[in-house]
Amino acid sequence: MTAAVECFMDELAQLAGEDPLAFRLKHLADNAKREFAVTDSLRLSFDPARMRRVLEALGKTALWTAPLAPGHARGVACGIYDSPECHAAVAVEMALRDGEPWLRAATVAVDVGTAVNPSIVQAQAMGGFVMGASAALRERITWQRGEVEQRGFADYPPLRMRDCPSIEVVIVPSGADLDAFIGAVDAPAGVLLTGGNTVGGSDAASKRRDAVERGLPARL
Repeated sequence: MTAAVECFMDELAQLAGEDPLAFRLKHLADNAKREFAVTDSLRLSFDPARMRRVLEALGKTALWTAPLAPGHARGVACGIYDSPECHAAVAVEMALRDGEPWLRAATVAVDVGTAVNPSIVQAQAMGGFVMGASAALRERITWQRGEVEQRGFADYPPLRMRDCPSIEVVIVPSGADLDAFIGAVDAPAGVLLTGGNTVGGSDAASKRRDAVERGLPARL
C-alpha cells in the first residue's frame, strides 16, 4: 500500500511541477491525527506533525541538498509503520549503469518515539532499507507448471554488500508517548520501492521507483 500511495504522490508532484519533498510537506499542513485500519484488529496512528518533522529532517541532509551529478536522480517516499507507530521517510540517489539501476546513496529518517538504543534503531533502519531495495530491484518470483522456480538466494538474490549504497540514518527527536520502543520490537522498514514491514522497506521501494523514473524517458 505504501508503495502505491507514494508512487501516486510522485506522479501528482510531477504533474504539478513541484519538488516531491516540498509537495508532501505542503499536504501535511493539517495537524489532525488519524487512524488507518490495516486489518480488523490492526489500526495505525498517523500524526502529520511527526511526519512533517521527519520529512523536514530528510530535506536538510546532504543527500537531498547536494547538487546532482549529471545522469543521476533523486527520489523520496514516506510512510507509517506499526513497530510502534513509526513515522519514516527515505531519500535515494540513483543512476543507470549499463542500463541497470544503481544505488549511489540513501538516507533514512525515522521518528520511532523513544529510541532506547540508537545503534539498534540505526541497524534496523539500514536492514529495512536493504530489504526494500532488494525487493524493488532484484527479488522476483516466477512460476513454471504451477511451481515456484526459485529455490534459494542464488536465484532470488537480495542486494549483496558490494551492491549496497552508503546509508545514513537520521533519528528524529520525538515527543510521542509510545509504550513500546524500536530497540525492543521489530522496526518499521518500508521506505524504497515495494513494501516490507520494517524501517525503510516499502518506502525504499517507492523512493527507488521515483528516482529511477526521474532518470528514464518513460515511467515504469
